[in-house]
Amino acid sequence: MIDCALRVDGILVAGDVSGTLGVFDDDFQRVATKEFDMPIWGVDVHPDVPLVAVAMADKRAGRGQFALYNWETGSVELEFPVDAPTWDAKFADRKVLVTTWGSGLIEVNIDDHSRTTMGIPGDLFGLSILSGSALSAAVTVSHIGIVVVSERDTEPSAELALRSKHVCYKNLPLSNGSIISGSADSILTFPSLSTGGDDDDGKRTIYQSHRTSLENISAIAEHREHLIIGSLSGDLALVPKSNPSLTSHLVNVGSSVWNIVPSWNEERILIAEGDGDISEYSIDEILASSQGVPVSFGPESLSGVKVFLSYSSEDRQAVRDVYQHLLSVGCKPWMDVVDILPGQDWKYEIAKGIKSSDYVLIFFSEGTTKKRGYIQREIREALNLLAEIPEGEVLVIPVRLDECSIPTSLSDKQWVNLFDTDGMRRLLLSMYTNLPDGGE
Repeated sequence: MIDCALRVDGILVAGDVSGTLGVFDDDFQRVATKEFDMPIWGVDVHPDVPLVAVAMADKRAGRGQFALYNWETGSVELEFPVDAPTWDAKFADRKVLVTTWGSGLIEVNIDDHSRTTMGIPGDLFGLSILSGSALSAAVTVSHIGIVVVSERDTEPSAELALRSKHVCYKNLPLSNGSIISGSADSILTFPSLSTGGDDDDGKRTIYQSHRTSLENISAIAEHREHLIIGSLSGDLALVPKSNPSLTSHLVNVGSSVWNIVPSWNEERILIAEGDGDISEYSIDEILASSQGVPVSFGPESLSGVKVFLSYSSEDRQAVRDVYQHLLSVGCKPWMDVVDILPGQDWKYEIAKGIKSSDYVLIFFSEGTTKKRGYIQREIREALNLLAEIPEGEVLVIPVRLDECSIPTSLSDKQWVNLFDTDGMRRLLLSMYTNLPDGGE
């Protein structure tokens, strides 16, 4: 799970890198699901109407997509491509703002679906809406800091740059008017927007930087007298706002923390974790014992799943592309040209790779199946080894790279056509559905 958002009535929305969007009620019961064909990196839920804003990105291809989804009707009310990855989205009354990596800040009107783009250079990450009568937002920009934009005379304009040489991911406006942002290993405090603190050139800078015991800070939330910070290494810490240099109540949740959302009554927090879970923690339990008890539901990703790739040498490049895609969604793929080192016994390494895998994908193409004895040595070795493993311990999925036949030895298994438009999505869905804890 990459991102989640919660509204006062308990509606929770969550998205992940498989492209799955889930909507849940206050009992964590799923009320709607929507599959998109691109990894989801940012979501937000409108406070008054049944709309979800979805920011998507194919980072390898350098492109993105944005959608407005109505969970009551089950329809996508608006969807358009973006020529850069999109990272975050936030509602601001009847508008939604979307950050991109290289194409600025997009503003979308949810009534007439008109949109404008503000040309802020750089990679735009986290986005937060600032309080006030006019539309105002703080945007974190990698290696630059925070850019504050506002709407004047119906036109958005950049008012102020809060500078930092640190890499900024998320930012959080605090109740006292200042802004907190996360970096590689520190939390950065910027002065209140309503008070002084300007440099000679009118640009505000950090006035406090607090080093923490966490690395790669990826999420920040505010809870009464504490800040809650999370990291990509799975650490979760409560930090007193009165002394942010003091990290207390450190807990490791076992997976990357991508977002932290306090419940409306501030008694619990929801965490979007990299292994596909939304976990719920009691603040009082963390404060009392530094031990949180996660309540997980519905893994929606393939993080850590081991996948062995069996193929003929003629299909190596096509399989390399699959290898890279599996890496991008959190899998741990195994491919001989990558994982067998010079001097190693290739038969032994292949046998070890197959036996330790959750799935074996066996690739076929017309180019290889036309040859005499088309089950090539590489594939034959895999089939022989699989015959020695008890049924059910490793799941086998035949994968067709083009229109070709499948050997009779695998005719009892349903194959995936990777050349179909939704081929990759179906492959990932098949693996997810057959996980021991998956497929709700």
